[in-house]
Amino acid sequence: MSDNTRNLSDIAAVVADATGLSAKDAKKAVQATVYAIQQEVAQGNKVKFINFAVFELAHSKARKARNPSTGEEVDVPETWKPKATFGRGFLGLVQQTQRPTN
Repeated sequence: MSDNTRNLSDIAAVVADATGLSAKDAKKAVQATVYAIQQEVAQGNKVKFINFAVFELAHSKARKARNPSTGEEVDVPETWKPKATFGRGFLGLVQQTQRPTN
């Protein structure tokens, strides 16, 4: 069974093939893109790639919860988490793509 996990270098190789960039320049471009998305989202900005994805922060309010082991009530602080929502174009491509069955 093959490993279907791809890393930054694998994606950079695809970018290099698609653009004619050198492998080194493509890797720098991918790293810079990821960095830019992370920085923008961390600052509270929404990053939109039409037909691909939207990256943004999601806020969870402070709340009360119960410890499942003891039943004791605990305070859960508010949090901010990164959120990605995938676009119709990407979702449609995923649905149409043939995948091998195991």
